[in-house]
Parts: sequence; C-alpha cells; structure tokens
Amino acid sequence: MLRVLFVCVLSIVVSACVPTEEEFHKRRQWAIEDADFRQGVLDKCMSRKNPEEDLRDLAHLTKVPLKDAKRVFCGRFMKAIVSGRLKYEDVVAWYRYQRATPTMLDIARGRK
Repeated sequence: MLRVLFVCVLSIVVSACVPTEEEFHKRRQWAIEDADFRQGVLDKCMSRKNPEEDLRDLAHLTKVPLKDAKRVFCGRFMKAIVSGRLKYEDVVAWYRYQRATPTMLDIARGRK
C-alpha cells in the first residue's frame, strides 16, 4: 500500500535505483532552492493513480480525510526532504529492504 506512495515521493527526489549520497544531496538542494522543482515534485506525487484501498489506508495513516490524504502525505514528505529530516540513510534503507524506516512512518503520520 504505502510502497507506491513512498516510491512516488522518493523517486522524484532520487534516482530510480539506490542513489549516491551526492545525487541525493544535489536533488535535495534543488528542492530547497527551487519552488518550481518542489511544485513539480508535489504535482507528480499527486498525479499518481492509486487503488481506493491504498488511499483509505493512507488516510488512516495520515489521520486526515480520504480526499486530503495524498496531498497531506506528499506535502509532509516534501517538507521532510527540504528540512533534512528525511535522511540519505532512510532512502537507502527503503531501496535495499523495501521497508519504511521509523522516520519515514513518523513523517507520514505527521509526528515530530
């Protein structure tokens, strides 16, 4: 369920495979400096088609109404990328093990 959305957010900021740390930080810097880049990331994240069941799960995870779940989720991850809360290590763990780290789950839930 969340795999699709995590991949959506992460694949926009990093490459389709495990990025180098340099690539990750370069794309993060673009997100910090370029409002158009950030908006493009959010637009791409929001445009993904997801099964209704996945969206219901996402709404439950984010604790927002179904209609707002993707927007809130994508926004939280963009803020985490820009703030540095989402670390390179989180991204690598995701790509290697296909599991969300505790930090990623906290971001999705709006914690901290």
